[in-house]
Amino acid sequence: SNDVNNNNYDGGDAYSYHPRNRKSASSKAKTKTKTKSKEKSKGINKKAVIIPVAVLAVLFGGVVALSMSMPKNKACSNVYVNELDVGGMNEAEVAEAVKGLIGEDDEFTVTCSGNSAVLTAKDIELGVNSEETAKQAIEVGKSKNIFKNAYYAIKLRSGKQVIKLVPEYNQELLDKALFDFGTTINGASTGPSYEYSDTSVTISPGTPGQNPDTSEARKQFLDAVSAGEHDNIAVTLSYAEPQVLKTDEIYNEICKPAQDA
Repeated sequence: SNDVNNNNYDGGDAYSYHPRNRKSASSKAKTKTKTKSKEKSKGINKKAVIIPVAVLAVLFGGVVALSMSMPKNKACSNVYVNELDVGGMNEAEVAEAVKGLIGEDDEFTVTCSGNSAVLTAKDIELGVNSEETAKQAIEVGKSKNIFKNAYYAIKLRSGKQVIKLVPEYNQELLDKALFDFGTTINGASTGPSYEYSDTSVTISPGTPGQNPDTSEARKQFLDAVSAGEHDNIAVTLSYAEPQVLKTDEIYNEICKPAQDA
């Protein structure tokens, strides 16, 4: 009947119609193969993630171990202050040891434009800032950066780390010594002068000479001292033009009130 043909007859199991699954054996095989390929691909992807993570974990553990191997309260082996080996010393021992790097009778030769002068440590109150120098020596390999510490742990096993001493000095005396040396090269500069008579005033411009600013030469000298140098320390001492006369300054000078005799 039409009901049977349309698959709507429900008079009994004998006449029930159920469509057959027409998938071939080859289709089923392909499905199984795809499933296995997906599972295999997932396994490979997991390995691709796990292996690099494991390698990074091992490397990081090595970095931490190297960083932790640095001595806590002593200077690391092969740490030098200029030519002085301070490895294995605590901070107080380093401070005491570096004091002798500059003696009060030590002489330092500065040069400029083919001229030279000798500065004595005592004359400019030059010495070693032992506390700051010791602090820097102890801090080698003990920063908050574990990768930097690990680098020093490796480096100091076969090489040395040299730090410069920190000098202390009297800036006023040092600047004066450098300026005096500069005047032997560039001459002494003078400012404008005024000569008065009963009816006139004569204004003379200043003469050029050594620049009063010796900050560049001071830095060059101290950098050399920090590195342990004593001889042929090249410094720059510049030549300066005299002060330019200004109209208002001339006017104020001429119009000054008369002074009581």
